[in-house]
Amino acid sequence: MPYCKTMARVALLMLFVPAGLAFAQAKAKGPAIPSGSYATERGWGTVEITGTGNAQQFRLVTAGGEAQACLMKGDLTGRVAKLPTLSGGKPCELRFTRVGSGFKLDETSKNNVCREFCGPDAQFAAQYFRVSNACQPASIQKEQDRAKVQIENKAFIAARDRLRPLLRDCQKTLDPWTEAKLRNDLAATHFRIGDFRQCRDVLAPLNEYAEQSDANIRRRYPQAEAEMIIEIITLTRIMLEQCPAK
Repeated sequence: MPYCKTMARVALLMLFVPAGLAFAQAKAKGPAIPSGSYATERGWGTVEITGTGNAQQFRLVTAGGEAQACLMKGDLTGRVAKLPTLSGGKPCELRFTRVGSGFKLDETSKNNVCREFCGPDAQFAAQYFRVSNACQPASIQKEQDRAKVQIENKAFIAARDRLRPLLRDCQKTLDPWTEAKLRNDLAATHFRIGDFRQCRDVLAPLNEYAEQSDANIRRRYPQAEAEMIIEIITLTRIMLEQCPAK
């Protein structure tokens, strides 16, 4: 679960992006990328595109190791953007190449000038996948909250059926924290129903962390990340104990 920044903290850092970096100039090359939300596999990077035609804007946030991030925003015309740099030299040039319902993002400028927008351990070049409305973080949280109410009301099957599609349909772009919490919630419904095998199967991807001691986790990860892992994995351990293998 090497994901060293929460997206909330990264979003806060966007407030410190110099105003001059918020504008991009581009030449239209190919059809525009549809407006919407996009994310990398495992959710370490997100791009929001708004507007239509030749009046689009984009906002990119990625999370890297050791609390590093890439932060970019500006205008997008067609599939090319140019962001002015603080040095006043050649701009950071980005190319958005359509791939399926998403796009691949690359730097086309020379000498890696786009690194100016990133911390030392952060990246942004990757394939970004379209995120449906149902898989937006806010939508997932609402469904989890509703499922918790159903569990409290002993509507365990309804809660399971509410959570299972989220993991099935949204897993590709979920960040590790959201996925782990979702797995814990879904496992709880299987436990309540008495389906211990499904409970353990849902939790299987978290076993690597559940089997480690808290002390070992704290040695392996930065403090903030370690405490987040421990908070999530503590519940995972409880669920594994309650869902015995047969």
